[in-house]
Amino acid sequence: MTMPARQRAAVSIRGAGPAALAAVRALAGHGIGARLETNPPVTGLRPRASPHLLINEPTLLLLDDLFGCGAALRAHAHAIRGRLVCWDRGEADLVEEPGLALAGTTLHGVLAERLSGYGSVDTSHGAAWTIEARGRRPDDADDVIVLGDRVAISAAARLRGGTDPSLCAVEAVAGGWLFLLPLGGDGAVIQAVVPQRPSDLAAALDGVLAQSRLVARLIAARADALEVFACAPRLRPDPARRGWMAAGDAALAFDPLCGDGTGQALRCGLLAGAVIAAIARGEPEAACLAHYRARLRRAMRAHLEAVIAFYAMAPCRDPWQREIARARQVLDRLAEDDVHPAAPTRYRLERLSLVPASA
Repeated sequence: MTMPARQRAAVSIRGAGPAALAAVRALAGHGIGARLETNPPVTGLRPRASPHLLINEPTLLLLDDLFGCGAALRAHAHAIRGRLVCWDRGEADLVEEPGLALAGTTLHGVLAERLSGYGSVDTSHGAAWTIEARGRRPDDADDVIVLGDRVAISAAARLRGGTDPSLCAVEAVAGGWLFLLPLGGDGAVIQAVVPQRPSDLAAALDGVLAQSRLVARLIAARADALEVFACAPRLRPDPARRGWMAAGDAALAFDPLCGDGTGQALRCGLLAGAVIAAIARGEPEAACLAHYRARLRRAMRAHLEAVIAFYAMAPCRDPWQREIARARQVLDRLAEDDVHPAAPTRYRLERLSLVPASA
């Protein structure tokens, strides 16, 4: 007896972040079941520890289109109307750019609630596909290209009286760059990105703040508790093969400077699900996987071009020379690969579906 496409294409998804949930949504739209797996196993769906996020308007529109959750997110988030940017030695510029500040756990909870009605399938006897979407993992170092050593040091902060809580701030200084995200009231999160992990996190954060002309005057105090995480861009050269795909940060991870990490994770997970669905309906597997690889590589090329330009404009370029050099090396490699692509791009994404480009 021939199994229905839904069961033939049953998918096991490792992870529970935006990329994993977007993949579930895309697959569900094609009647393909998926089961989310976490490592180690847990009861229910729990995301990995997640920071506060700034969701820009295009990402919010994508979330609302996929999950119908725009109103719920706005109800649980703090509205941001723009950002103050001081990236060179001049005065800060106001960039009108609406968005939402919210905890990563809040985003996950809203999306998981929307997906609860889709159900799952039993993949205990083996799934036709596995999507790896557990983000940046130390055990995948041999399979990814890491484009630098920079890290972000993060702490809760209290805004100074009179600070506009609807504006976030981005500032480059000699020792790194700073990001301030208001969370409502006088609460905020401050983040310092430095070229490499320091031995003393508190001293490094305070050292960057001491160089600040913008962010430092917007905060009254910071908390003692600090978090640190790697934030250099990463790329998995081969994110797809028969029966397996990587999505989200497991496939490519952006520098937080771009402000679109969540959007990229959603688009990547959505595309992964659409690719599996296209293969399940009979599209050539090799061509679909080649399209997936090409789309991710183009996204990384565009990101690296922007990152190189921004870091090259920093007031003190010396600390970033090594990071810029690594980015340029990978950018040159991606450009060479695009001159002689392994297969032509023959598809385009239409909401949840991967369709032939000529359609």
